Amino acid sequence: MFFVPVFLFDVGEIIDIIKHIKRQGWEVQLHYVCEANQYLGLFRMQKEFFEREIGPVKGVRVHGLILNDNILTLFQREKIKYDSTLRAETVNTYDPFFIRERLLEIPIGIMDTDIFGRLKLNEERALKYVLWKMKRAKLGGSKNFTILFHQESYNMRRGKIYREIVKNLSTLGFDVKLPDEYLVK
Repeated sequence: MFFVPVFLFDVGEIIDIIKHIKRQGWEVQLHYVCEANQYLGLFRMQKEFFEREIGPVKGVRVHGLILNDNILTLFQREKIKYDSTLRAETVNTYDPFFIRERLLEIPIGIMDTDIFGRLKLNEERALKYVLWKMKRAKLGGSKNFTILFHQESYNMRRGKIYREIVKNLSTLGFDVKLPDEYLVK
């Protein structure tokens, strides 16, 4: 899954990349940037612009990992099918679950901002930590592990570990799944 924030940069600069990603079968959805007193208006504005430029919005991730009852109610009202905002540590699972009726939550297993910004790990230690965390999730019975890397981190010096993580997915027994595979169950 790729989440694109239409409020944080000019989407027109990367529209060809987004279209290429979509043609390869990947989900590209809305990275919703919210403000406390304008949930509905700003969501609708971003959704409208996203749908005009990129395509239908089925899923979201909220900027800053902000999620509360008001936002969840908004997502239900707007017929959003899935969200990927909560951390696995917050919800005690790495596996997707229905947080509300017809609203799937896909917990975040690890974020680039955690390993580089909060934990301040170098590339080698970060890769070891992510692989350890994935193995630990699998040993704990999890069938899923969601990795959140921001678009700018992929090309940054430390972003090279993303490629290494992807290389290790199949050896760890993980498959790439898109949200629709969970929604049809």
